[in-house]
Amino acid sequence: MADRLTTPALLAVAQHAKNGTTSLYEVLRDLQLVREAVSGFAGKMLVSMAMTPILLPLAFLVHWALAVIILLFCLAMALISLAMMGTMGRQRRLAAGNAAAVFGMTVDTMRSGEAVLAMGMLPRLARRWLSASSARAEESWRAEEAVARVQFLHQLALGLFRGAVMFAVTGITLAGGHMSSTFGGAAVLIMQVVTPFATLGNTIETWGEASAAWARLRRLASNVTQAPLQGLAFPVTQGRLVAERLSFRFDTRSPPILRNIDLAVEPRQLIGILGGPGSGKTTLMRLLLGLHQPSAGGVFLDGHATSQWDRRDLARHIGYLPQQPQLGSGTVAEVIARLEEPDPELVMDAARRAGAHDLIAGLPLGYATPLGQGTKLSLGQQHRIAIARALYGRPKLLLLDELGGSLDAEGEADVAAMLGRLRREGGSAVFTTHRPALLRMADRVLAIRNATLVPAGSAMHPHSDRSLPERRLA
Repeated sequence: MADRLTTPALLAVAQHAKNGTTSLYEVLRDLQLVREAVSGFAGKMLVSMAMTPILLPLAFLVHWALAVIILLFCLAMALISLAMMGTMGRQRRLAAGNAAAVFGMTVDTMRSGEAVLAMGMLPRLARRWLSASSARAEESWRAEEAVARVQFLHQLALGLFRGAVMFAVTGITLAGGHMSSTFGGAAVLIMQVVTPFATLGNTIETWGEASAAWARLRRLASNVTQAPLQGLAFPVTQGRLVAERLSFRFDTRSPPILRNIDLAVEPRQLIGILGGPGSGKTTLMRLLLGLHQPSAGGVFLDGHATSQWDRRDLARHIGYLPQQPQLGSGTVAEVIARLEEPDPELVMDAARRAGAHDLIAGLPLGYATPLGQGTKLSLGQQHRIAIARALYGRPKLLLLDELGGSLDAEGEADVAAMLGRLRREGGSAVFTTHRPALLRMADRVLAIRNATLVPAGSAMHPHSDRSLPERRLA
């Protein structure tokens, strides 16, 4: 269940986080609720309760008096447990309401704190707080008293049950029954039959919360525009990427982010993409990689839709640099090898091509340096290692979002050399950047304007000194 929901739920968080429609903390909490309900105490209690129709007849086989005591106690404890669930729920709601009221008054006060202090309002405000707290105190006390009564009743019933069982076993023994076999059977039945009913309220509450969490996760996962991680592995011979009449919007109510995009990336070709913040550059890169399902049109690598491709296999052919090059945890070598078993030759080859070998060699443990465990890297260093990760295995095509965004002049020169080497070796790249030196490496420079892709010369800022012409390979 966790495998089915975790990946799409977290992908939904990643897609919609900027829109504020979901929270990573809430999703992780819901996942934990479902896992604990299924694999924890509540799940075991449901299984035990399902065994009751089988175990109760066994109680009658031990002795009818013992079976009657167990049956009556199960009914009584189920009612008490449900009552406890209701009273404790009411107490929690009252406590939450009290806290919310005080918090709301405090926030209102902080907004006008200067006026409160300047005009001597603080004593009156304190009296209002006390009055508000006192008004709820009696109701809260009654709720706590009700919880205490039900808890006492629960403990009393448990004590009475133990006494009744001991009395019954003693009576059965005095009447001629065999004490060891009778008591042994009673102990097994008590553990298996009684416990689920004694915790029925808690089990119902846990499963109610888990069911609500499951429904929220299913609803969240159903809105994911992400292609499945598992797909088909297609052959790649040329590495030609084509986008045909590509359009995308997150839902039917929102305006299109991209529409009618046509783009062909030939081998040995470098294409630069320009666009302002929020223009859709990152969305276009994700569509080209197959991370989003297009609303219309499609993206094809050597004739096969990237959105239907197996993600691990596609990564052998397309290297990707995200806009925020977070590296995650693991050693430097593992991060470059995309968390698989690192091939030392491929790791060092990718690092050298990205201009990251020297900085990695200068780390405390070199390529074995663990990241995310006290090792502090600058944004430029992270950027270089992320480029090396994209180059791992020498893919035919690179999709590089915000290339060179965190690099200094030396890093920019290394990236320009990397792009030139890629083109000479027959590879291709699509990259977004605002660095003129990198844009001059491109065979074509395009721009996103009004959700469409146009030649950069027609989309440059009117006050710029010059536009970058669209250049094509012969």
